[in-house]
Amino acid sequence: MIHPQGLDALCCGQPFASKGYPEQADRKKSELLNSLLAASRNGKDPVKFIRDKLADRLVFKPEETTIAAPLPATRVSTCRN
Repeated sequence: MIHPQGLDALCCGQPFASKGYPEQADRKKSELLNSLLAASRNGKDPVKFIRDKLADRLVFKPEETTIAAPLPATRVSTCRN
């Protein structure tokens, strides 16, 4: 599996857009798209997300402890533009 460079810093931009920062949102979205393009050899390799490739092979179980996640980070479906 190939990961885009700078994976930990990549973001779809939606959290910035939802807070009223359109320039930052556009910049983060562009960074993500450019990184995915580079990782896919300019689109020669299809981009598949882990959910598409591994979800049927993984066993998901609830955590025993409570965690906090920012609301925009939990709304993956809104990141599809």
